[in-house]
Amino acid sequence: DEGWLVENAVCLELVRRGERPVFWRNSGDVDFVTGSTPGALVPIGVCYSDEIPAREVASLHAFGKHVPRSVGESVLITRSTSGTPDGIEHVPAWRWLLQG
Repeated sequence: DEGWLVENAVCLELVRRGERPVFWRNSGDVDFVTGSTPGALVPIGVCYSDEIPAREVASLHAFGKHVPRSVGESVLITRSTSGTPDGIEHVPAWRWLLQG
């Protein structure tokens, strides 16, 4: 499954960058949350598809509502979609991996 492989690659890259990613679950699931200080927590979702399910976006928004003062910009890692619809930065996986 490509999605599972990309999610694992993202996790390994976060660790390589010195992060200690954690999983968050409440009213939705966020694949990774990085950062350790208020204002620096970054929720990261991985959806290796060009059609983003509403649940992926809803989960990132739910995290922002649950931890409102501690959240940096939400990131959704996709197959090839980019932009910032709904206040969430969409980044293709290949580009995100090369940014590190």
